[in-house]
Amino acid sequence: MYYVFESLYIDILNEHAPLKQFQVRGNQVPFMNEQWRKAIRHRNRLWKQFIRERNDTNYATYKVQRNKCTSLRRTAIKNYFLKKTEADNPREFWNAYRPFMHSRKSKQANDILLKEQNAVISDKQQIADIFNDHFVNIANGAPEINEHPDFGVDLNEHPSIIAIQDYLTIKNKVHLTTSLFNTSTRCKLSSLFQTSMCESPVVMTQYRRGSLKSRPQQ
Repeated sequence: MYYVFESLYIDILNEHAPLKQFQVRGNQVPFMNEQWRKAIRHRNRLWKQFIRERNDTNYATYKVQRNKCTSLRRTAIKNYFLKKTEADNPREFWNAYRPFMHSRKSKQANDILLKEQNAVISDKQQIADIFNDHFVNIANGAPEINEHPDFGVDLNEHPSIIAIQDYLTIKNKVHLTTSLFNTSTRCKLSSLFQTSMCESPVVMTQYRRGSLKSRPQQ
């Protein structure tokens, strides 16, 4: 009795709600949307139709749908990153961009290549010198500077320039340039600091807030 009921129930269920098989694809890209997904499914059906019946008409129809999928893909990527860029949450922004910038699992290359006058340069010191020369002389060709010799003179009294000059003046007073003292000066300092400085040449290495430090010259 139960077997008959089960068979009848399964037959009715298969007739009105048959089972369908779907292929579940994992690792979907974050910028996938429903319009692009439906276009991909339609493209795949057209490709299978072309495999069954290989003719120019089926292939032309498939190409049109393939190009449509490509256009939808580019639009989806653009809209996805534009939305993440305009987001107010910085975490959401970096979570979207970080996978496409670098990967902790992959080893990042530390090589720097620079093309200068049709020559590829890989030496880091030479690359640094090229960049340094470029930025040091970048303003030489500016017409505002070449045509006006007094360009920038009015900025000498700018607060930032004055602050830098004051800082350098104080720094030069604190740090005395290394100098070699003669014998008479060493003897006078020896009597002042009660140290034996007359026996060997002494080089004064530092002057800081009224204190003197000395070391014998090697």
